[in-house]
Amino acid sequence: MFSIKAKQLAELVGIAAKVSSGRSTQPIAESIRIAFGKEEIAVYATNFETWITVATPHFKPTVDDNIAIVPCAAFHSLITKLPGDMDVQLELKAKRLNIKAGTSKYTLATLDDSEWPNIPDEKKSVEFKFEALALKETLQFVSRAMMTDDQTSQYFLCGVCMRPSGKKNIRFIAADGHQLSQMSIALPPGDLREEGIIVPRQSIALYIDMLDRIDPTRPVKMSLTENRIKVEFSDEFKFSMTGRLIDGVYPNIEHIIPYERDHAENILPRAPVMGAIDRMQIFSEEKKSGVCMQFEKGSLNLSKSGQKGDGVETFEVGKKTAPGGTITLNIKYLRNMLDGFKDENVTILCGSKDEFMTGTVVLKSANDSVSPDGRLSIIVPMRG
Repeated sequence: MFSIKAKQLAELVGIAAKVSSGRSTQPIAESIRIAFGKEEIAVYATNFETWITVATPHFKPTVDDNIAIVPCAAFHSLITKLPGDMDVQLELKAKRLNIKAGTSKYTLATLDDSEWPNIPDEKKSVEFKFEALALKETLQFVSRAMMTDDQTSQYFLCGVCMRPSGKKNIRFIAADGHQLSQMSIALPPGDLREEGIIVPRQSIALYIDMLDRIDPTRPVKMSLTENRIKVEFSDEFKFSMTGRLIDGVYPNIEHIIPYERDHAENILPRAPVMGAIDRMQIFSEEKKSGVCMQFEKGSLNLSKSGQKGDGVETFEVGKKTAPGGTITLNIKYLRNMLDGFKDENVTILCGSKDEFMTGTVVLKSANDSVSPDGRLSIIVPMRG
């Protein structure tokens, strides 16, 4: 009989439950596969697009493991309602999973293990090893620009693109047609294909969640095949996730980034400006609502008008290298992009030193450059 604390089991099952579908017509997609021996346990889940394995640190599958495929929602709900420090005992008998916790006893019917789908085998792969913190921070920064409309015909924007940047860096890019974020990790791209690969939004969100749970110095292994991506690591638990890549070619975004511009710079106090935006969103009646940014000598007037009211707030800017001028940006995009930085101040680039507004608006940290490897956020100004 296998024994584990309820809190630990609930964490393993909770992670697997993130890909288990509660709306599928196929019982397997609504189930988890539990494999346990005398001391270790692994939990598997799939929705036929993504496969997850999460296990105790020393788990190694053997032919002697007990295998139980049970309804994910029912099992997860039961375990999470137990006191975290309670011992949970699992035993498989006559194709039923017996669950004992204190004086409580439960039984769940199981499916036959032959019904569990195998992960499609694609032998040729490109492998990378990232530091957990570097990968998490890069995905967090870039992913906020991903397109979130699953019904769009531009499905290839519903994810993050990874592509080589020279011979020393891997570049991460996300955009939705109105905003763009990019950041690079110093790691040789090896045989990563030149046009890059596109990792779906749902996978990116799960990676960030998982990376936030582990020691930031842990190595994270990433394997890429023609159609799939596998991410795995080991910390307080083992984690492995294999998912499909988006089938498509990411658009060329180089024309959007103003590399050659003699940039006009202003330094924004990030937190105060974000606070003002939060207050001004009270007057926003629609998703495409804009906020007006009027730069004058040494100052920024941020204003918003609407049927509900008007608001104006003024800030000192730390640097001025261009004539004054006015731009209008989508208020939600500006808030979203500023939130991606952790710096006290953020540099905003609006046009050139000779002409205030020419093309896109760039946000960056003081030490970052406008280059393919720079950590940048870009917003397309609103018309009118």
